[in-house]
Amino acid sequence: MKESLSNKKEREISPEELAQKVSMFMTKPENTDTPAPLLLFLKNNDLKAEVFRFTLTEDMLTKLYPDIQHSEDLIKATNDHMLGKEVEVFLVTKDEENTSEKSVLEEVVDLVGKKTKPEDNEEGTLRRHLSGKTESFVDKSGKVGWYAKNGFHRPLTPKELMEHLQIFNLLKEAEKLVEESN
Repeated sequence: MKESLSNKKEREISPEELAQKVSMFMTKPENTDTPAPLLLFLKNNDLKAEVFRFTLTEDMLTKLYPDIQHSEDLIKATNDHMLGKEVEVFLVTKDEENTSEKSVLEEVVDLVGKKTKPEDNEEGTLRRHLSGKTESFVDKSGKVGWYAKNGFHRPLTPKELMEHLQIFNLLKEAEKLVEESN
């Protein structure tokens, strides 16, 4: 009996299964320790969260924002905005009152906002109401670009969620929450 327990392999959770039950979002430095009651905001939307604090490293930023690695100007703006600064990561699950058919990932994306520019997000989203400014710059070729200090970061897909949880070393914690909810 003991041997069969020790040989028992842990069940792997797919990104899709994970996204059904758990998601995450990160405050950017301007919204870390914000007076806005983010946990109350989540509770009012039938969600709950555990909060973790991290200081962002260059490696974390490179992994969180792989799509900007082609632009030195965007890398510089991102590093100026966040490198070495403290953020909060909210590991989000549904509370007992939540009867939504949406996955937790979908619910978090809807609450945080989908658009990069804060003003392009719907009313009531975190990115719309707790954002920084969108700044423009001229790159080396003379092309005008922009950088949005949109206040929050969130994954959009189950694959991104899995990657983001790994970046913050929260995957095991998220998997534990999924197992507890089954």
